[in-house]
Amino acid sequence: MNYLRFSGILAILMIAVSSCTTLDTGYKTPIGMELTIAGGLKGVIVSMSPNRTYITYNGKTFRPLNSNLLIAEIVMEISNESDAPIPYSELSSLELMTMDQHDQFAFATWSRPFDSDERIDLKSLNDLKPKMVPTGETTKEIFYFTYPKEAKPVGLSSKRKEFINFMDETNLHYEAVNKQMERSKVLESLTLLSSYLPYPEIKTVMDINNISLEEKNFNGLTLLYIGILSHNDSVLLGALNDGADFNSPAQYSIFKILPIHAAVLSTNKTAIDTFLARGCSLTESSVDSDSPAALAVRVNNPRAVQFLIDNYGIDYRNIKLKMNWSPAISAYKFAKMNNMQEIVHILEIQESSH
Repeated sequence: MNYLRFSGILAILMIAVSSCTTLDTGYKTPIGMELTIAGGLKGVIVSMSPNRTYITYNGKTFRPLNSNLLIAEIVMEISNESDAPIPYSELSSLELMTMDQHDQFAFATWSRPFDSDERIDLKSLNDLKPKMVPTGETTKEIFYFTYPKEAKPVGLSSKRKEFINFMDETNLHYEAVNKQMERSKVLESLTLLSSYLPYPEIKTVMDINNISLEEKNFNGLTLLYIGILSHNDSVLLGALNDGADFNSPAQYSIFKILPIHAAVLSTNKTAIDTFLARGCSLTESSVDSDSPAALAVRVNNPRAVQFLIDNYGIDYRNIKLKMNWSPAISAYKFAKMNNMQEIVHILEIQESSH
C-alpha cells in the first residue's frame, strides 16, 4: 500500500478526470460553481468527491500517512479569459475550507501523491512557472486535499479573497460559514493595511471582526510578521505590547523561521533591537531552523549579511550552516559552494580585516 504525503509549501498540478459523489445533506451540489482564481484564471467545479479514505493515481492506491485524515478530490475546468498567458503556478492559491464539530475552521492546501516506496519527489509549483495557460484555453485539472475526519469541507477559496460556499442555505451552519469567509477576507485586507496604517486603527478593525493577534493570513503570517516585514514600527510595537507571540513560527519558502529571522531578512533594526532586548539571539539556532545570521547566508541575502556585520558585529567566521547528510560547514564554504558571489566577497573582506 502506498501513502499520501502532503505539504503546505510543496504542491504539483495534475490533469485527470474523476466521477462525482453526492455531498452530505445540507450542502449544495458544487457542480458548476465558479471561482475566480489569482492571476485571472477561472475555475468551474466539474466534480467533487470528499470523505475518501484512498485514491487511485497512476494505477496505484494511496492512503493518507495519517489515518485520521480523509481526502477530498475536486476536479475543475480551468480557463484563461484574459488577454495574456497565465502561469499554472497561480493555482497554488487554491485551498479547501473545512469546519469541525466545534465550529472551528481550517484551510488545506493541495498536492499530489507521494510514493514513499519509489521516492517520487514532490515538486514545488515554482517548477511549473514555465508552463502557461494560453489565452482562451480551458483545461481539466484535479486537486487532492487532506483534512481531519472530524471535519467537513464547507468551501473552496483562492488566496482567501474569493470563495465558493458548499453549504445549503437551510444548513444550520450556513451563516457561520459565510461569516468566517468574510472574516478571512478582512484578514487578507489587513495584510495590506498593516503595512502602513497605525496600530490603533488596525486593532479596531480586528476587534470588530473578532480577529486575534495570532491568526495567520493566506501566506501564514501573523500581524507581527507583517509589521516587521513592512517596517511599520507602530504595528510591530503595538502588537508586542498587546501580547503578540514573538516566538510564533512561520514559513519562509521551505524554511521555518521566527520573527527575529524575519527582522534580519528585512534588515529591520527596530525589530532586531526589540527582539534582542527580549532575549532572542542572532547566532543561536534551534533544532528546526538556522540561526538568523546563518539563514541570511542560506537564502543568499547579501544585504542582510552586510547589515549584521555593520550593525551587530557578527563574525561570520563563527557561523555554521547545517547540512542534511554531513556536519555543519562554515558560512564562507557554504556561500562558495553555492556560487553566492556577493556574500563570498563580503566574507572575504571581513576575513581580511581580522
